[in-house]
Amino acid sequence: MHSRGGALRLLGPLEAFRRSGLRRQPCEPNRVAAAPLGLKVFGFVNSGTLYAITAEHNRKHSKTTGDIMNTINECAIAGIPCLRINPYIQSKDTILLYHGWASNIGDYIFFGSLISNWGYTVIIPELPYHGARDKSDYFDLSVLQQHYWNIVIQAVEEASGLINELHARDKIVGVMGNSAGGFVAAGIFSKTLSIKFAIVMNGSCAWARFEEQICERDRREPWMWIDKGLIEKLDPITSIETIKNRSMLMLHGTEDTTIPIDSQRYFMARFSWRGWANTI
Repeated sequence: MHSRGGALRLLGPLEAFRRSGLRRQPCEPNRVAAAPLGLKVFGFVNSGTLYAITAEHNRKHSKTTGDIMNTINECAIAGIPCLRINPYIQSKDTILLYHGWASNIGDYIFFGSLISNWGYTVIIPELPYHGARDKSDYFDLSVLQQHYWNIVIQAVEEASGLINELHARDKIVGVMGNSAGGFVAAGIFSKTLSIKFAIVMNGSCAWARFEEQICERDRREPWMWIDKGLIEKLDPITSIETIKNRSMLMLHGTEDTTIPIDSQRYFMARFSWRGWANTI
């Protein structure tokens, strides 16, 4: 927190990091990998460390006696391990935030805290077979191909119990996710009409199309590890009419090779074909 003309202001994480005097850590392996791409890597800082720096700086520079930091609590909601981040001010509403493949809820403390700083309670559920719910060799291609859809589908299906339990004390207004979490967020949003908005980052809202495109790219048969009918049942594009006139933000890198943007373009083309492009 910084005083300027008598007013108190919380520093953002990057500003707090700059003022902390902490040097960036070397990142030679990433620097070598980035060189052929014409990119430069100057270093890195762990997101948990960055959040801790921010919290410590704001604590030291606070001129109030009250608690001005977000509170972060581990909890289980409908049997799902979660992190609950409460804002330091009166909470407006609640947002669900889903992490990506090979990540865990602890990795999203920094991201969730940024959102919470805008006055929202943030719930970060653990994806199946991640973090406290078991671990896998996430970077083994066979593990990815065999288990990816099962994890996405289980997360979407179990979200109804989580949302029902939260509704006793929270008003859930939004759901967001990155990568695999983006798939989950899109699936939950299309099936839960009470949620007002979704933010899908580097995910897909057209699951069947994604499966066919990624298998064509990898030169393998689609639907080897998941039932096509099950995917089509939960595929957000099959519930496209429920998304009309609701708020959705889709963010995606055009050069993303892990989850190519093509299925998202296909999804938006379906909206345009129906004349709904300006309704989300």
